[in-house]
Amino acid sequence: MKLRNYFKKYFDAELAIILAIFYLITICLNLIKVFSTAYLKGTPMLQGENFFFQIYVLDAITVVGIMFIIAMHTKRLILKRTSWRKILLFHFFLALILGVVIQFITDVYRLQVGLLNAFDFKKSLNVFLSVIDINFLVYFAMLFIIYTYYYFSIIRASEKQQSLLETQVVTARMNMLTSQLQPHFLFNTINCIIGLIDVDKRKAQETLVDLSTFFREVTKNSNVHFFTVAKEMEILSHYLGILKVRFPENLTIVEHIDPELLEEMIPAMVLQPLIENSINHGYENSTRPLLIEIAISKEGEFINITLKNDGPPITDFQSGKSTGVGISNLKLRLINLYGNRATFTLRNKADGCGVENILKIPLR
Repeated sequence: MKLRNYFKKYFDAELAIILAIFYLITICLNLIKVFSTAYLKGTPMLQGENFFFQIYVLDAITVVGIMFIIAMHTKRLILKRTSWRKILLFHFFLALILGVVIQFITDVYRLQVGLLNAFDFKKSLNVFLSVIDINFLVYFAMLFIIYTYYYFSIIRASEKQQSLLETQVVTARMNMLTSQLQPHFLFNTINCIIGLIDVDKRKAQETLVDLSTFFREVTKNSNVHFFTVAKEMEILSHYLGILKVRFPENLTIVEHIDPELLEEMIPAMVLQPLIENSINHGYENSTRPLLIEIAISKEGEFINITLKNDGPPITDFQSGKSTGVGISNLKLRLINLYGNRATFTLRNKADGCGVENILKIPLR
């Protein structure tokens, strides 16, 4: 099963065909050289034409088969981002081993067909050394094809991913704006401002400024993929200011931000949908006071962003109600930005008193 999964993950049929064609061309050119030389010298092929064809067929099967395996392992090394020094040393030894294997198979074949009465190590070594430069040249030529193929594939995938990312970011922005511009959000905020005009004009003005600044920042940075933690918290403060006016007595927000992470880069506008998700869960079936904790910390080579509330736990994670449009778009953005290196977890707290959103992203 592991071998099948390895083969499925790293084998590339198109590359295998390219390598096979390249080596067959090399063999054909070599055969042309051998027979042309014999013809020009007027000397017969003492070992027979069939022998040469059989040897080259055996050689082609061996080399191409081994190069298929090397190509798969090369892809694995590229994905693991192995240092070029280790890769070069690895392939240097493989080139030697491949030459030894080919010479061994050739000698065994000669013994089988009766062209050799006994194995002669010195003669075999002499033949091996006489073609070692050609073996290295062919091996590294095929290796160049492998790396060129994979790096072009990486470039194409990167371009495709970048295009998809830009589309997803625009979509996420538009969905976020749409969700925040829904009547209930604007009406509730405007009603709060109207209610504050006669009671606290300054507070009404501050809330209106928060509303205006929040939407201005969202639209102004619509093409920005990353913010520093400090910038993210600055923009979020305007959104939180609006929420605190809407829920003056029922909502408490506590922040735990590691000061050392303020200049680290995180996906732009990543906290707003998490806050919205926490509020949706917290007030879903209750009107009691709600505590939301925002924590940003470092764990090894990752940044942990955690939002907790002390509202009612989620009873059904499969219904689709546990995440909204904002979280769905966030997951898509994480895939495009980090592949499988970033994770998002939504779960009930261990003590059963509330829900936590946990986002884990690699440090840039």
